[in-house]
Amino acid sequence: MRASLFTLGSLASTALAAGTTLPPGWFTFQPGEKLKHTQFHGRPRYLTWMADSQMQHGVEPILAYTVSAYYSGILRAYERTGDKKYFDYVKRGADILLYPEHDGTVLMYNNRNSIDDIRIGHTFLDIYNATGDGIYKKAATHMRKQIDRTGLTPDGGFYHRFPAYIDQMWLDGFYMLDVFYARWTHEFESNNITAWDDIALQFDLIDAGTRSSNHTNGLPVHGFDYSKSQVWADLETGAAPRVWSRGVGWYIMALVDTLDYFPERHKGRKRQLKYLRTLADALVVSQDKATKGWWLVMDPGLEHRSGNYIESSGTAMFVASLFKAVRMGYIKGDKYLKVALDGYSLMTTTFAQPRPHDGSLAWEWTVQTGSLSSNGTFEYYASMPLFENDLKGVAPFLFSSYEYELYRTKASGCIPFAEPPVGDLRFRNPRPYDKSWKGSRDTNKYSPACPSQLGYNTSEDCLYLNVIRPSGYSNKKLPVAVWIHGGGYFQGSGVDLRYNLTFLVEQSVKIGHPIIAVSMNYRLGAFGFLNSAEAFKTAFGGDPSKVTIWGQSAGAASVGAQILAYNGRDDKLFRSAILQSGAPISLVSQSDLSEALYKLLLKNTNCNSLECLRSLPFVDLNRALNSTALSGWNPKIDGDFVARHSSQQLQDGAFVKIPIIVGATTDEGTSFSKLGINTTAQFIAAIQNSSPPINISFARTVVKAYPERSHDQVLHNFASDWVPPPTYGKQFRRAATYYGDVNMVAPRTLTAEVWARNRLPVYSYRFDAIPAWATYVQGATHFVDVAFSMINLNGTGYAPIRTPPFSGLPESYRDLARLMSGDFAKFIATGDPNGWKGRTDSMISLGKPIPTWPLYKTTGHGSPQNFLCQGNLSSTVEKDTWRRKSIALLNSVNLDVYDR
Repeated sequence: MRASLFTLGSLASTALAAGTTLPPGWFTFQPGEKLKHTQFHGRPRYLTWMADSQMQHGVEPILAYTVSAYYSGILRAYERTGDKKYFDYVKRGADILLYPEHDGTVLMYNNRNSIDDIRIGHTFLDIYNATGDGIYKKAATHMRKQIDRTGLTPDGGFYHRFPAYIDQMWLDGFYMLDVFYARWTHEFESNNITAWDDIALQFDLIDAGTRSSNHTNGLPVHGFDYSKSQVWADLETGAAPRVWSRGVGWYIMALVDTLDYFPERHKGRKRQLKYLRTLADALVVSQDKATKGWWLVMDPGLEHRSGNYIESSGTAMFVASLFKAVRMGYIKGDKYLKVALDGYSLMTTTFAQPRPHDGSLAWEWTVQTGSLSSNGTFEYYASMPLFENDLKGVAPFLFSSYEYELYRTKASGCIPFAEPPVGDLRFRNPRPYDKSWKGSRDTNKYSPACPSQLGYNTSEDCLYLNVIRPSGYSNKKLPVAVWIHGGGYFQGSGVDLRYNLTFLVEQSVKIGHPIIAVSMNYRLGAFGFLNSAEAFKTAFGGDPSKVTIWGQSAGAASVGAQILAYNGRDDKLFRSAILQSGAPISLVSQSDLSEALYKLLLKNTNCNSLECLRSLPFVDLNRALNSTALSGWNPKIDGDFVARHSSQQLQDGAFVKIPIIVGATTDEGTSFSKLGINTTAQFIAAIQNSSPPINISFARTVVKAYPERSHDQVLHNFASDWVPPPTYGKQFRRAATYYGDVNMVAPRTLTAEVWARNRLPVYSYRFDAIPAWATYVQGATHFVDVAFSMINLNGTGYAPIRTPPFSGLPESYRDLARLMSGDFAKFIATGDPNGWKGRTDSMISLGKPIPTWPLYKTTGHGSPQNFLCQGNLSSTVEKDTWRRKSIALLNSVNLDVYDR
């Protein structure tokens, strides 16, 4: 249950100095009118409100860790909104920090300076990962080399500054250096055990040196001096005398962020988790019971001492860290969440203050500084002045607001929908999960993926759901979208970060049609595939009469399988479907291939029966299945769930009669085509060697239907005489056109035609936008539409394997993502993609209003029609005339030639 928010009218007026406004810097974003904050579920969206306000106020780009932290906060606004102004703002600031030669050299960096300036490498990595521009990696490399130059205490800790603070380790320094150190190692040197040992050592040293006193109730003091020579150092331990809230704040943020990168199997990770949990418990105890904030000086007994006060930056850091640590599963328990919610309420009612004259948001009650260059006494900390809009408070408030918004869009993972298919349940139909559990269940993390032929974190115990629902609608039965991932039935998972459904749920709220979104794992390869009943029937707290099943590629084919299941029996499990690059006709039917694979599996495992396979250790079975020779497990006709050939069922009307959206990309076949085809003879041979084999007579018919050059081939923007790179083959476009049609486009067309003939609502689309990760030879290939339909504007889950989809592309591509995701959300909510508020003008930057989706019809004026999704041109409606005769040929022989 969500904890209540508590409000606060005012703070105790015990601050020693009034705040002063920082002058605007020379690097400023100036909006053209008075700022207006947006809403988040009826509340101000403080993340963007504060980001816009600070960009208006002006922040000078310097190397300081505070600026880098602030930039991280601005990029969180970019992640949540997709508004490129935030990314461009950070990139401009980073560019100013590089030499004019733009060779990756960092401007005005002093190699003998303190560790304060190292964190800017984090910003350079953010831009590098978003753009792929090696200049920013060079700049980050410059900062990484500085870590190797940083001085060490005798026991191996990074000391704070040369020459002033030799032998001293401060809590603040961990956010300045160690998070970047861990991130760099994770991204570029993940097997560097020496580096991981070094990072773990730093946390071991600071914990031992700052938590040695019993009087702090588990809170660390500001730092320690190895030499014990400083005026503030304890003569026995070297520890500083006081617990300073912002020092603790920087430290806990560093702990949480470092855990994002630290290897699961490194023994230092358990120690870091212990340090975090100890500190989190201490923060729960030390939160002020009246205000719900934290005192500037946190030592027990000093809370109400004259001169002490509730300080905003430390409070913001604690709230951000607790929110994130709970979300990531590093700490568990409602008590942490309640503390964070209470603290966030304090920040939004007291520390974040609207400015009536311009609509901006100011941040108050942040102490200017605190340093162990002093005597470290209470009087010293209490004497420091307060500043308004200090980045040391603004940045963690941005982090807190980001985490709060994620919390408000509730996500629950690791929810079982079937008994674990292990032991005797291996290779059996799923058994309903009808158990209950005592107490609470941790749903703040993903389950392992199901075993696949790729090296993911997998387990046979994998049949779990992830549920995303918008907060504020707990008493409403919302429509539900159930996402079924693709991957050829042998790879993929519902925990793939590219399929983060949070963004779609938020988009549904924005357009006024809120939904619940669900993703799931299902068994892959020889282990099995998806059976709908147990996964769909509960509706996950939503409206069971308004469930939409939705998938892409093999996921879309799986959606088609649900529509055809049990010879089209309608069990009222879903009311509509979305099929991206897949269709009911995609099912491959030859059961003899599975029999051959089964016999080969028995041979490779030294088994002679199914019972033997069930008893094999998972590691041994999985090793055998990962053999290339044992790939190719697909759904086959079993006379039950897959009752008969899908083309026959469609022809006979044996399918669930529901509204659908069905579509394909323009250049599907560039992902499926065989390579190296240079001649017509080679093309014929490739067609013959398909599965199932195709006779030479029909192969020659295909060759005539797909000539060597045609204006409507894939990659149609190239000239007809364009020659692909040699490895692709001279007739690559010809072959790719055929393979795309036979696998994706023809099934899409047949499905739309069958629905139209049965007078069922069907909307068809062609997707013709190319994301940043696709090469020029791929074009608008298979899978390119997923980031758009899921409005994954930040490219979550793509880097570093692929360039984030929207990197370097015009804003119109993000507009297309907002349009497509809005249309899908509206269809999920109502069965019609049209008519949501703001839709018509959603791509107005390209100069044209967006037309409505037409129903796909086989008769009538202008029929049939697709909705054409474009990024560089305004999306529009087109006649579905591409390769009509060739596609009709393929669809006429689905049963006789393609055995489907």
